[in-house]
Amino acid sequence: MSTITETALVARIRRRLAHDGERLIKPREGSYGPYCIVDNESNFIRAHCDLEDLGRKLGVLRDHEQVAT
Repeated sequence: MSTITETALVARIRRRLAHDGERLIKPREGSYGPYCIVDNESNFIRAHCDLEDLGRKLGVLRDHEQVAT
């Protein structure tokens, strides 16, 4: 099993979301969690996103990859 860094996964997710008109942000503070997705047109925030689950759902994190902790 190969390992990728969280930074690499964030970059992959951001590139993928850009195609859908969305972006991944890391809020400064609040109850949104460590990361959330924002729609570029409406500025609607989808609350907390688990990076590993999101990466697998979007297809940017393959089955043989895991995120380094």
